[in-house]
Amino acid sequence: MFSFSLSRRCREFSQKEVWLAFGMGKLFRYYPIHDIACSLGPQKSLTLPVLHAFTGCDTVSFFAAKSKKSAWDTWGVFPDVTNSFLEIANAPSELSDVCVRNIERFVVLLYDKGSELRSVDEARQQLFCKRSRSLDRIPPTSAALKQHTLRASYQGGHVWSQVHLALPELPSPAEWDGRGMANGNQFGQLCHKPSKAATSSFTVPVGRRVEDCASVQKQTFSVLPCVLVVETATCR
Repeated sequence: MFSFSLSRRCREFSQKEVWLAFGMGKLFRYYPIHDIACSLGPQKSLTLPVLHAFTGCDTVSFFAAKSKKSAWDTWGVFPDVTNSFLEIANAPSELSDVCVRNIERFVVLLYDKGSELRSVDEARQQLFCKRSRSLDRIPPTSAALKQHTLRASYQGGHVWSQVHLALPELPSPAEWDGRGMANGNQFGQLCHKPSKAATSSFTVPVGRRVEDCASVQKQTFSVLPCVLVVETATCR
């Protein structure tokens, strides 16, 4: 990723070639980064570090059971996300709504390429309830994805876009660590008071028949928008 970022900067400084030495022993090779960047095109070579950060790196988590090749293939299916990656690559002070929506659609397709949904929350429900996907095979919640996008934006946009500078000017990581958006917008806030529609109760089986239990008590926890109702029972 450093090489691709450096290759772009070298073109700005009229440098024609960037070579990368990689490997050991018989596997040692020189790779022409300038040729690879040229074959990818200016947009993809510029945004590739963003894709790398978004799909997992040293400072950003990865999507469970989803490889970088899967993300690359999904990029080909949904090229509209390129504009969002470009926005992140230019180190914005905040992310636009269009960028966030395209990122969310990209993740939906990452987990289900045939889906027509645009919301990861709706995709989670569909994959879990109708297709019996396990929890580690469905996309993250929209709130978790927004936090993830913030971390990837800081690393792929602000940090790696300035790798050619000896003294880069970086914003505070506290503004991009998922606890809040830049400029004070609470983008990553998870907990809030749920609406009345979100507090409808449902029963979680306790593994025993109700008639076998001396007492059944329902406890409602409404810290998050989805309300968890737990049955506690004293059984004979």
